[in-house]
Amino acid sequence: MKKTNNISIIKRRRELKRKITLFCLLTVATVILAVLFVFGSKSVASDGSVKDYNKYYKSIEISGDDSLYELASRYSVPDLMTEEEFITEVMFINNMESDKLSYGKSFIIIPYYS
Repeated sequence: MKKTNNISIIKRRRELKRKITLFCLLTVATVILAVLFVFGSKSVASDGSVKDYNKYYKSIEISGDDSLYELASRYSVPDLMTEEEFITEVMFINNMESDKLSYGKSFIIIPYYS
């Protein structure tokens, strides 16, 4: 009977060690992911300096001579996205099937960064 108790104690200790090891690994992984999330929002400019951008959305009025390409050159931030990526996002946000602006719709939602 004593041998059986010793075996069960050893099994419980092994199981406890496994649980503690798993807990420690998950804690370390969570901390690493949190750090990456916090510092991953930084953007490095071409001169090597770090800039922090916040993304916002706004509605702008479009006129007859506006195009998505013109809006992209005005509002996109080269450090964060290309003009093509900006246009794709604007099309997605506004549920547009083409990159042509319909002038019956006088407002469009665009992302901007500050």
